[in-house]
Amino acid sequence: MNPYQVEREKYQQLLDKTSRQYNWLSAVRLILVILVAVLAYLYQTNKVEGALWGILTCVVLFAILLQRHQKMRHQKQFYKQLVQINEHELNALNGDHHAFDGGAAYIDPAHSYTFDLDVFGENSLFQTLNRTANALGSDCLAACFQKQLDTEQILATQVAVQDLAPRLVWRQQYLATGQLNADPKAQYLHLFRWAETPVKQRPRVLQLLYWGLTISTLGSLAVFLGFQGAEWWKVFSGLAFINLLVVGAHSGVIKEELSRLNALYKIVEQYGALIQCIENENFTAPKIQALKARLHNEKIPASKAIQQLANLLHQLESIQNIFGALIFNSLCLYHLHILMGLEKWQSRYAQQIKDWIRTTGELEALSSLAHFAFNNPDFVYPEIAESPIFDMQGLGHPLIPAEKRVLNDLAFQQPGFVVLTGSNMSGKSTFLRTVGINLLLAQTGVPVCARTCTTYPFSIFVCMKLSDSLHHNESYFYAELKRIQRIIQQLENGQKGFVLLDEVLRGTNSNDKLQGTLGLVETMVRLQATGILATHDLAVCALTQTYPEALRNMCFEVEMTADQLVFDYRLRDGVCVNKSATFLMKKMGIIQGS
Repeated sequence: MNPYQVEREKYQQLLDKTSRQYNWLSAVRLILVILVAVLAYLYQTNKVEGALWGILTCVVLFAILLQRHQKMRHQKQFYKQLVQINEHELNALNGDHHAFDGGAAYIDPAHSYTFDLDVFGENSLFQTLNRTANALGSDCLAACFQKQLDTEQILATQVAVQDLAPRLVWRQQYLATGQLNADPKAQYLHLFRWAETPVKQRPRVLQLLYWGLTISTLGSLAVFLGFQGAEWWKVFSGLAFINLLVVGAHSGVIKEELSRLNALYKIVEQYGALIQCIENENFTAPKIQALKARLHNEKIPASKAIQQLANLLHQLESIQNIFGALIFNSLCLYHLHILMGLEKWQSRYAQQIKDWIRTTGELEALSSLAHFAFNNPDFVYPEIAESPIFDMQGLGHPLIPAEKRVLNDLAFQQPGFVVLTGSNMSGKSTFLRTVGINLLLAQTGVPVCARTCTTYPFSIFVCMKLSDSLHHNESYFYAELKRIQRIIQQLENGQKGFVLLDEVLRGTNSNDKLQGTLGLVETMVRLQATGILATHDLAVCALTQTYPEALRNMCFEVEMTADQLVFDYRLRDGVCVNKSATFLMKKMGIIQGS
């Protein structure tokens, strides 16, 4: 049985069991409330002996059950989330990824490859891999595709992905924990800004004064309740009034702190839960162990420190309850002590909280990469070469279903360029994206869609999918020239580049386009770039005779029958012979022909 079906059934059973227990506890709580009402009535009317003790017992039991009820509600939500996670995975195996964010916010037309390779957006590579719950995790995952790694980093990520991939239960529970109180709007940045704010240390004398007022007020109240003396009531009421004045004098600081951290306690609590998940798991990969080491704290575990912050934030928010704030602040300077607790926490842990929370996002990203590896057991981890070679056998597009995927071989044992020809719809652009996406996967540290793979960590440069820019008053042609210029500049700066070019210079006349393309290919040869140029200009193919060691011709062919075109999407050596445009135009009646 599919592992996601197994996990869904397991969590569905746990959800059903927890729901029954939850409903049972609700019924018992209701019975206790009714019982308290009955005992109170009996005590008021008949002075039944033991009624007060019965009421007290019911109240204690109710408090215990309330706490248990809240834990069970959390557990119920947790199992419900896990059931949904596995349902989404089953849908994804059938090609439905709508439940996962495609990362449209990361689309950048100026990026050297992500826009052209459709890394972000609907039905993108990002959407296929994305198993993050929080904005920070999403940002970290996006960075995996936007910034290329060196050999050491790639190999370290491979080991981390291999460590995480079999941990299906941990990965799903980590995701479910993150989803319970997700931070999709990057509110963690508010925390980071707060952590960077200089801490205002209050003089020791003032701190002692606040504690003295608190102890004196509570002490005078205790004496008044014990002896019922009017003079003690005056002492208590006077101290309570002073307390309100003191808190009022600090109300501006309290409100400023509240405005910076308002409604964040649930999200902070969730980060604490994620950190606890990391702390409780034993990882073997050095990269993950290094991340986990960032959570080390000499005083208390990072998860407990974060939970302390969540509690302080929750208590600070209670100042918005006017009636409760008056009572507690008059008794014990409640919110002033909470403010001092926040300041004390900030002075102790502010330098570490950014690392702690960032660790959760990096683990979300690594978990997403591991998910991709787990879902594609037939993919292979690439060998990273020290010299600029590229060799992928049985290469296919990872986002095309396996039953529809056509595999091809492509290899460069030294810097060189392929001039790729083929008729419209023969598969040239798809193949360029196939090469680019797999090269990106290899450099991200995850398995690639190939039978075997050895590659150098090339800088990836792509020019395939540009558009006019009204905002910059820039034509398609000029945007394309700027992209090509940037590619050449980076190659001239010594970067080992893998370049993918699809029908360049489409914005000019055919002769100008041909001359420009010929010059561009010669530039690529001069700069010892590796890559592919897809073109319809068969005259470009003649350059292979001038540069036989650096250039070769490859093509996709189409078979024409009496009434249809047949594409096999198989990569061949040589130059394309058959053309499809005229055939299709005649068939559709656009032009006349025999």
